[in-house]
Amino acid sequence: MKKVIFCLCLIFNFFFAFSQQPETSDSSYPINETGYKISATEYSITESGFKFLGKTGKAALFRNYPLDKKRIFKNEDELSQYLEKYKKELINSRHFQSVDISYESVIGSNKSASPSDNYDKNITDIIVKIALHDSLHLLAIPYGKYNSNSGLSFKIKVKDTNFLGTMNPLNAEIALKHSSKGLEPVAGFSYDFPFTIGKISAAWLNNYEISYTIGNKTPEWNLKTGVKFLFPYENISFVCEAYQYFFKNYDYQKFNDDTYFKEEAIFSMPIILAKFENLSKLYYIPYISFDYNWDFDGISKGNSDLSSPAVTIGQKIYSAKVNWNDNFRTGYDIVFKNSYTYNFQRNDFSPYISLEAKFYANTQLFDTPVLNIYGFSLDFYAFHYFYNSGNTYSYGEKIGPRLRGILDEQNDINYGNLTDPMAPKYSTSTAVVVNFDFPFHLFTTDFKYQLINFSCQLSPFFDAALIYNRETSEMLSIKEGLYAAGLEVLVYPLKWSSYTIRASIGFDIKKILKSDEDKLSALFHNNEVFIGIGLFY
Repeated sequence: MKKVIFCLCLIFNFFFAFSQQPETSDSSYPINETGYKISATEYSITESGFKFLGKTGKAALFRNYPLDKKRIFKNEDELSQYLEKYKKELINSRHFQSVDISYESVIGSNKSASPSDNYDKNITDIIVKIALHDSLHLLAIPYGKYNSNSGLSFKIKVKDTNFLGTMNPLNAEIALKHSSKGLEPVAGFSYDFPFTIGKISAAWLNNYEISYTIGNKTPEWNLKTGVKFLFPYENISFVCEAYQYFFKNYDYQKFNDDTYFKEEAIFSMPIILAKFENLSKLYYIPYISFDYNWDFDGISKGNSDLSSPAVTIGQKIYSAKVNWNDNFRTGYDIVFKNSYTYNFQRNDFSPYISLEAKFYANTQLFDTPVLNIYGFSLDFYAFHYFYNSGNTYSYGEKIGPRLRGILDEQNDINYGNLTDPMAPKYSTSTAVVVNFDFPFHLFTTDFKYQLINFSCQLSPFFDAALIYNRETSEMLSIKEGLYAAGLEVLVYPLKWSSYTIRASIGFDIKKILKSDEDKLSALFHNNEVFIGIGLFY
């Protein structure tokens, strides 16, 4: 446990040491200079080339990336720096092929500041002109996907990362999957529809998926709908969420819980603790949530995934700033979580703490069109479920999905919980997981037909996890750790900047070294493969 706390503190202190300093307050401005204030905007955008897709709306842009119209800039240099950072924010969204921002003074707008402006001299009003060119955001193609954990699937996938110009994604797919369960036709749809009520930002959330495994009596489904309301204020917001689910999942048939419903309510209060010069913010987010899974004959108490009702009181500290340049990332993304959950069905109390810290960096070593840019990515994740002697059941988290090269569900991975029927299967109550990636630019195509151009990267990786073994009581033992290494191929379509095609193969180092097979056979039998869309982290 001491090792976990030490790791959490070390990463958290590293973040604060290297974060940029908060913005200076208006009261520190020089007295003899004229201030500048954004009073209006002019907005123009060019479609991606297909008018029926729609283009990014002004309301959607400023809902997601608002301009600061209250701040007074002490001189033009400070204003220019702010707008350059704002431009970078729009580029980082990956929604636009090009972004151009300029400004001009409003003629005759030089005026004396009012007392509410907290400024001693004159203020000049500024009009900011924003010209955007939408990136292609609709992808509608048949393609194959392979994952060693879930099997092979052939899909007709429709994904629009900026549906109707709302900057919200729409996903729809029809697929045929082949896995250990058998042959499964699958259909799915998801979309969050944003709207406003006065100053309240809201969204209607929908996610529907239905599948059928040949041989089953009925299909399986996962249906979700709900609403989210955000009440914004100066440095604090109030967020209310309510969701309803309806499931059919044969994995829970042994508990007689295969058909069930779920009610979920969440209230959170994001508070801005600090604003940094790079336009990132430090948030403190207290929250409370209520979960209730139910069916007509009652949820089994032994079903660790569904046992409820449960109330969670928690808090988060969060900050992120990730910049994209030539399809490489720089920056950080850090979140610290602490929660306390009480399960009314089990009368169990479960405290929890976690820290996830992602860091990205890159540099251009050579002035050549190939093998020129080299990057580094790190994802550090640590969590701990505190032991409570009054609990009947054990609690934990599955870490298989965080390790490339180690299958998500392996009975021979010694979590120790296989001898503990009260623990969730394939889980551990404590772990430290690290993912190291070393991407480098391989080449970028320059075909005459621009739609098919892409940038290709190779990325060797190393993943490791130290865990708590419930059977031996070994805490974060290097000997009992999980280790994997491999290679990813990353393809970035230049016209579809919000998409990444990823092919990955990872190998279970520990099992290969211990295998009695020849090394080639051991490599073949102890790996994990993924081919699909989306970065690993």
